[in-house]
Amino acid sequence: MTPVRLLSLDSLQPPREAGVVLVAVLWVVVLLMVIASGVTSQYRTQQRLVGNLVSSAQAGAAAEGGVYYLVHVLETRSAPGEQAIPESAYRVRLGRADVEGFIHDERGKVDLNTASGELIRGVMLAAGLSFERGDALTDAILDWRDEDHLRRLHGAEDRDYRHEGVVHGAKDAPFDSVDELRQVLGMTPALFDRVRDGFTVYTGAANVNPQFASLLVLRAIPGMTAASASAYLQERRDRLAEGQPPPSFPLAGSPYVTSDSGPAFTLAVEARINNRTTVRVKAIVVHEKGQGAGFRIASWQRH
Repeated sequence: MTPVRLLSLDSLQPPREAGVVLVAVLWVVVLLMVIASGVTSQYRTQQRLVGNLVSSAQAGAAAEGGVYYLVHVLETRSAPGEQAIPESAYRVRLGRADVEGFIHDERGKVDLNTASGELIRGVMLAAGLSFERGDALTDAILDWRDEDHLRRLHGAEDRDYRHEGVVHGAKDAPFDSVDELRQVLGMTPALFDRVRDGFTVYTGAANVNPQFASLLVLRAIPGMTAASASAYLQERRDRLAEGQPPPSFPLAGSPYVTSDSGPAFTLAVEARINNRTTVRVKAIVVHEKGQGAGFRIASWQRH
């Protein structure tokens, strides 16, 4: 009878060297999985970044296209000033983007270079300034834009700027932009934010068209009260929503108001892709004088 050989548990275990190798292999596998996961994650991140860049570029191109679409809308009029452009939304699909644009006539704003002191002072008072400070800023604005060095009663010329430690003096020339208003003595950042949308430098007009004016500008018109300005603005909005022409202005015979439109317009465009990527472009275009002349871009902001 052949004897049966019993195997011990120790004899069934792999050699110690094999166990070390197995552990090493497992660590290598884990390491490779970690690397693969990191590479995959990085690839997906790069894919998202590339997708965002592509969407942003497409939305930007669509927004710019929307600006030129609105220029085309303006050019469909037979002549500047002949037909008012309602401030309703213009919607169009450009590529993958939904584009919405608005045309705002700059004639609804007070021109810093040509408006009277009464209108400029009215904007300051409507923004909440006291009569004393409103007079001072108005005179400083008039001193900034005129060519002489004669100081108005509450104004500011070069000596006043130096006295306040300001390096530059009064410009003694027209404003090139509304942002230049920041440099006028007495203008603060907080006040500028309140009044900037009430001013323009592109109309060359001494009056404003109330059909396009904001509440700030409506209240700035001499003879208008806050209540009458708010009532007119609300009626104007209601009639626009119903597709009707704007109401008659209470002070239609005032030398501070006009029914003319143009020649400058703010074009505000927003392009969206899948309600995620949004690009906004704001441009100011001015109709050039002369037969057959088109519009030139005077200002362009993208954000």
